[in-house]
Amino acid sequence: MQEFKKLFTKIKIGKMELKNRICFGEQAPQASHGFLTQATEDFYVERARGGAGLVMVGGTCPDISSLGTESMARIDDDKYIPGFAKLAKRMREVAPDAKIGIQLMHEGRAMRPDEAGAAKNMHPVAPSPVKFKFGVVPHELTIPEIKHLEDQFVEAARRVKDAGYDCVEIHGAHGYLIGSFMSPYTNRRTDEYGQGPENGSRFACEIIKGIKKKCGKDFPVLIKLNALDRLDPKEAPMQLTPDIIVAIAPYLERAGVDEIHLSGGTHEAPMWSAVGPYYVPKAAFADYAAMVKKAVNIPVGVINRINDPILADELIVSGKVDLIWMLRPLVADPELPNKAKEGRLDEIRTCIACNTCHDILCQGWFHETRCAVNPDAWREGVAHIEPSLRTKTVLVVGGGPAGMEAARISAMIGHKVTLWEKDNKLGGLLNLAAIPPLKGEIMSIPRYYNAQFKKLGVKVELNKEATPALVKEMKPDVIIIASGSDTFFPPIPGIDKSLVVDARKVLDGSAKVGENVVVIGGGEVGIETAEWLGAQGKKVTLVEILPVIGELMVRDVIDYVIDQLVQHKVEILTSTKIEEINNDNIVVSDKDKNKRTIKTDSVVVATGAKPNKKVLDALQGLAKEVYLAGDCMVPANIRVAIHQGNMVARMLY
Repeated sequence: MQEFKKLFTKIKIGKMELKNRICFGEQAPQASHGFLTQATEDFYVERARGGAGLVMVGGTCPDISSLGTESMARIDDDKYIPGFAKLAKRMREVAPDAKIGIQLMHEGRAMRPDEAGAAKNMHPVAPSPVKFKFGVVPHELTIPEIKHLEDQFVEAARRVKDAGYDCVEIHGAHGYLIGSFMSPYTNRRTDEYGQGPENGSRFACEIIKGIKKKCGKDFPVLIKLNALDRLDPKEAPMQLTPDIIVAIAPYLERAGVDEIHLSGGTHEAPMWSAVGPYYVPKAAFADYAAMVKKAVNIPVGVINRINDPILADELIVSGKVDLIWMLRPLVADPELPNKAKEGRLDEIRTCIACNTCHDILCQGWFHETRCAVNPDAWREGVAHIEPSLRTKTVLVVGGGPAGMEAARISAMIGHKVTLWEKDNKLGGLLNLAAIPPLKGEIMSIPRYYNAQFKKLGVKVELNKEATPALVKEMKPDVIIIASGSDTFFPPIPGIDKSLVVDARKVLDGSAKVGENVVVIGGGEVGIETAEWLGAQGKKVTLVEILPVIGELMVRDVIDYVIDQLVQHKVEILTSTKIEEINNDNIVVSDKDKNKRTIKTDSVVVATGAKPNKKVLDALQGLAKEVYLAGDCMVPANIRVAIHQGNMVARMLY
């Protein structure tokens, strides 16, 4: 059993004592007309139940000027107190030993008034009129307006306390209003709220002092800060750096703040967003947090890309930080703290930092998001599983993400479940998706399901193909077919030549390629295969018929992967059609019909997938209930496959 030396020890933030060092960090709550929705309540209750020492209800609007979206939760009026009090009561019922708080967030210049889902008739405000890259030029706050906002933050904190919460947090990171006062990129003022550690922190310090005066010196105030902006230095030669934050931290401490935790990046930063994707190093901001810890005498925490409790413990033991803040890891598995404490590490559903959640949230939805690996996230209230009234014998054919999730849920319902996988291991296409650079964490998904199957009694048979004879012998009541997909080979002249290979076979090593490679297809598989081959030093040309590559990829990821393609000198041809494939070259034409011949040793096909219907055709009618899940229905991605497996299994009551 894993020994944790510090992660599950107590710690005090001011006079508030936490049972452990894991804090759930600020997921923006869904709201309707400012009031918390039932889905938000259910979501936070599960995070409290999961064992975190502190659960922070995030992204709450302290003033109408911060109402960036129609779905933003509000606490700028006393009428919102009962809703937050109800949530506090529910969290305390399931976790009486957990501490709870509310984060106050003013979007400032990061508000996007022209986006779908934005609140109507709103205009961003900021210390200086510096245009937001994805928005508009904000209104420069006057000193009376600054004082008004300080009062609004203080009153909002008073409502937090009145609603029964243990503490309040101020969001000072990611380029939002409070953080924009601290950054020389966004603060061009020359008055007492201008640049420099003292003036740049004045807005935050006056809010902290006001809260302490209003709510009492023992009411804990926490603050989240950017360690650095990570903006393009060509666009922002002056920006927030760790040295500035280290200089600011003592001012915040003297003002009365009880805890500081560090994140980094803004939504304008190239590639790295404020929500670090898989290519961001683990605990990327821990060293900066350690610098702040040396400058203050209060607890210091860190957030972003810490999804492993062993790493979390090591960071605390090393003395770099006192607290570990987790957001996406506890979205992926709210029970992570309890499972870690009990030594059930293999049962943790690990966040793979795919940023599906963040991508969906930023696609103009603003009110709803999803987790790729946890289909129950944000639908906890309707995802409860009741035992079936009749136990059925269920055969799941295919051990990819859809099949594994279908088997898990079927077993949880109470059915007798057997999973057949024709390969020698579970995972399906996950085994290939994990091969491109820095994608190895995807293999935590089959690791999680293997642990679940042992716990739930799912019988897993590998190297077993589902033939009609074997299925007739088994006589299942239900067959769930999750047989995946095959690569789609477009009707290009020469597509059958020996130099043409399937991208999947290239990734699994069963097909070799030469030194000069053409990859056909600029979707996720094609791009990541080209990246992988380029990293091996091969001369790669990527050909895509559409005007852009990676159109359906997560936006936080595509910029990074394109940058990697450029570094590996991969030639990218868009709006380009393959005319024919010859023995040692291909002929392409651009949008103006200009033809070009490209010498190549190998042509790798990554032009999408087609459903594998062969298993359905073979097994149709061999059980009373036959269902499809995953790519054999419609080829998509990990999130869709897992969600489909989940929903299909829930039909088996």
